[in-house]
Amino acid sequence: MDRNHNLVFSNAQKMAKHWNTTLLCSEDMFGSLVQVELPFKPSEKEKLDFNFAEAIRSQLRKKYKIEVPLMFIAGKIWARLSAHLHNEDEDYYNFTTAVDELLVTQA
Repeated sequence: MDRNHNLVFSNAQKMAKHWNTTLLCSEDMFGSLVQVELPFKPSEKEKLDFNFAEAIRSQLRKKYKIEVPLMFIAGKIWARLSAHLHNEDEDYYNFTTAVDELLVTQA
């Protein structure tokens, strides 16, 4: 359990720092699950809703073969990251890169 907690927490912190976003809660409030806010430009904030989150989730699955639940909470889209025995740092790096390609570098 400690391995999974440390794996997901350290990678979620890296993502939040990389995207200049936040985690939904503090470390002591989760085990091997954590929610990290996805990055959006201020001009994109008005189009954020449940359907937009589902569209991003679908693109992650189809284009990158990444399955991550996305939630629309309080005007933001959050990725629910988890850690299991088969997960490694590379899995979280691949997710970060996919989000960068889909959201950060979009014109």
